[in-house]
Amino acid sequence: MDNPEDWTFLNKGKANAIFKYIGNDMNYKGKVIRLRLADQLVLSKEIFEFVNSFRPQLHQLIAMELIPVSSRFLTTLEQESGIAIKKDTHGIIMPLIGLPEQRKRVSKHISLYTDPVQNHLTVEIKPKWLYSIPQHTSLCRNCALNFYRDEELFCTLDLLSPNLITNWVDKLGLNEQHSESLTQFLSNSDLFHILYDLQHFEDIHETIGTLTNENEVPEELIRSMALKDITIYISFANDDTKVTIIDLDKKHPSKYRHWKKQEESLWNLYSQNSIVEKQCYRHLPR
Repeated sequence: MDNPEDWTFLNKGKANAIFKYIGNDMNYKGKVIRLRLADQLVLSKEIFEFVNSFRPQLHQLIAMELIPVSSRFLTTLEQESGIAIKKDTHGIIMPLIGLPEQRKRVSKHISLYTDPVQNHLTVEIKPKWLYSIPQHTSLCRNCALNFYRDEELFCTLDLLSPNLITNWVDKLGLNEQHSESLTQFLSNSDLFHILYDLQHFEDIHETIGTLTNENEVPEELIRSMALKDITIYISFANDDTKVTIIDLDKKHPSKYRHWKKQEESLWNLYSQNSIVEKQCYRHLPR
């Protein structure tokens, strides 16, 4: 397993590099190894333990195996990929998620992957902030950020209200079968309500806005912010529905600077009267 020649670079995100297994060991066929990028402060073992702490509530979390890696292994993959990799002691093995080839980007946080021949569909959703909007705001955090970026407003808070799900799905432009399948799943699943409960952090806007150093960042906020960055894949194939959650990475307290800066840039948008026409679908201005 520790032979770098058995792995080939697949892709890179903001925090991790992904390598696909191409060797002959059947235990790793169809799997990838996720390695931390050089500038990351949270190591793979800590992330592995962090993710496992959520498994009792989120059984849809992608399977993970923590394995030791040698410095030679990391150095060779770094040289072959041209990507700076963290000098870590472990990597994380995960199944390779196979997606249909045709992709339609609905918004920054929603994509549709379809196979018209097999009639398969995978919906990628990054739900971001699932929380109770403060009384003084007219836009939730998700919609404020999308408005700031001039993105389509797809309010994932609508998925918490059964009477709003059908309208939310209709906006995706799916065929009738897929639309019915997704609506039925979202109406019957408690996943987004569980995420809402797990993300809960009282007065989160105010807390982030008053942070001045890493030592002030509470563990509950770190957990809440990590849950706000997950990706959910909902796949429909041959009357089978599968849900997979990825990207649950523990945040380092130093991230508070980024969170605070973003809050400051959005603060006026939460209640600005000039954006009434692009308000959240669910939440009318007060």
